[in-house]
Amino acid sequence: CFRILVSVIADEDLETDQIDAVKAFTQAAIDVPLYSRMPEGFEIPGYCLMLLMALEGIKQGAMLWFKKNKWAWNQCGLFADLTEPNLYTHETLTIIAGVFADDVGVGFHHSVRAECLAIRGEYSKLIKIDSPGPDVVRALSMFTGCELERNRQARTIKVTQRTYIRKLKDRYEGEYTLNDLPYGASKAKRDAFEGLERGTGEASSENKEKYLNRLGSIGWPTIMTKPEVSYTYSKLCTFTANPTA
Repeated sequence: CFRILVSVIADEDLETDQIDAVKAFTQAAIDVPLYSRMPEGFEIPGYCLMLLMALEGIKQGAMLWFKKNKWAWNQCGLFADLTEPNLYTHETLTIIAGVFADDVGVGFHHSVRAECLAIRGEYSKLIKIDSPGPDVVRALSMFTGCELERNRQARTIKVTQRTYIRKLKDRYEGEYTLNDLPYGASKAKRDAFEGLERGTGEASSENKEKYLNRLGSIGWPTIMTKPEVSYTYSKLCTFTANPTA
């Protein structure tokens, strides 16, 4: 969806806008009777809270948000592609929107700028968004953790994640090093990696949490901009049940 969106924007030389939903998962009404403990410091003995709106972390939270968001875009005249449910297009106007959880990247032809802003205004009545103003658009330059470097003359968009990767380097300074390859540049180190065996005992919760956090942190760039580490990443994912030292 992301690659289709930026490819269409580049190829058709579209203008861009970015829309951010505020606390997206808490904007949808709850679908079943669901109760929660009272917040610490506000407890009343013998009482609990019945949720009216979804909370982040509940099992159906994402589903409820995407369902409401789809309804909102449909109300605004944009409908999802049959094969790519996160990509919305307008029935009559040259407007395309890529929906990524609470972020939306929009591409539109310069001739329908007024109509696109009007649609965003209607959308903001249904979904609470962080709006820069009714007549202001925010061109896509940093989106979903990716930098977009645009050459309109050549009709290209280069997608990188330098900032994200530098932050990972800083976060894990002293624990890991920044390398050109996902394993050491020698056959011995490659063989050592290939020979890693899964843990047989139950991993401690601390080690497992640490491993999953690190694995999650490199998952996004693997998917978006670093396909050369996909094989390595998939092998590391096989150790999630019982990660060893």
